[in-house]
Amino acid sequence: MKSIAIDWEEREELAANALKPNAECRT
Repeated sequence: MKSIAIDWEEREELAANALKPNAECRT
């Protein structure tokens, strides 16, 4: 359960991190 929760949070952070910098870099 803990592993899944961490993986889920990490995945969300990775997605947000990839989307945020990407949008900033693209603009």
